[in-house]
Amino acid sequence: MKVLADTGYRGLQKIHENVELPYRKTKKNLLTKEQKKENQKLREQ
Repeated sequence: MKVLADTGYRGLQKIHENVELPYRKTKKNLLTKEQKKENQKLREQ
């Protein structure tokens, strides 16, 4: 079973092994174009 979750559910990965979370940007590290595309794909599901 595949679980899609928001970035607020980071701890869910410890409970369920098949969790897909979007990438997060930080102040120092912005998202790459590839990461943005993957986040978009998750959003559309």
